[in-house]
Amino acid sequence: MEENKVTQIDEGRSFITKPSALTNDDIQHEYDYYQAQKILEDMRNHSLISDDEFNKITALNREKFCPYLAKIMPNIT
Repeated sequence: MEENKVTQIDEGRSFITKPSALTNDDIQHEYDYYQAQKILEDMRNHSLISDDEFNKITALNREKFCPYLAKIMPNIT
């Protein structure tokens, strides 16, 4: 049977960081990204662009608008 051990973490070694506050520019970039993606999805749903074009433009939108959660968004292939 495997034995579990509990390790105490000192306050000086905290792994939790406080997120930085979003600025008005950050919020505007989030909104702009959301709007661009919504238009892009509508274009794909109406067969105006292919899935490949959708993925390429999505990658460009992430670079341009730098959405806050871009680091954890799935990779575009």
